[in-house]
Amino acid sequence: MGFIKFNARRALVGTIALSVILIAAADFALERHLIIPNRTASMPLGLYVRVPGHKDGFERGDIVAVCLSDVNHSAIATLAIRRGYVASFIGAPCEQVVTGDRLVPLIKRVVALAGDEVEIVPAIGDADGLAAGIYVNGQRLAGSAPRAMDRAGRVLPQAPIHRRLEIGEYLVLGESSSDSFDSRYFGPLPQADLVARLAKL
Repeated sequence: MGFIKFNARRALVGTIALSVILIAAADFALERHLIIPNRTASMPLGLYVRVPGHKDGFERGDIVAVCLSDVNHSAIATLAIRRGYVASFIGAPCEQVVTGDRLVPLIKRVVALAGDEVEIVPAIGDADGLAAGIYVNGQRLAGSAPRAMDRAGRVLPQAPIHRRLEIGEYLVLGESSSDSFDSRYFGPLPQADLVARLAKL
């Protein structure tokens, strides 16, 4: 019995130690050498690596790592975790502040930033007859129409807005309109939620 208790204690200590190492490694990766594997269809498949120099903001066309960690997006992050739109596991670099979950960053492209006039028309269109999609400075982005439901038949959130983005706000979009979970469903993001500029390896 003593041997069994000793082994159980060793296993528990080993598990705790491994968790601490994974969390430390993830934090180190996020700050310095972030590498994210993308296995979803929303962006080209493969490995993405952090590109230094995003402290002054991001530019249109940048590929970015997105953490849905802001308090204003806690409900969206919870929905994304529950439905499997984003992975959650101990040691992942994004902390969801309300629930405490650790999330894998989303990989998206910046399509609008401060000063741009943006309009997100929901899946059903709008009263003026505009087609569903994201409009930036009056131009509809190709492939930007949101879907009303996901592939499992669950209703997707819609984020209709029509205004000019403020300093530190960004719209992000995946390159696949069919499956990407992006600003069509959660609207503009603060710069704090864009944690790294990325390049595909």
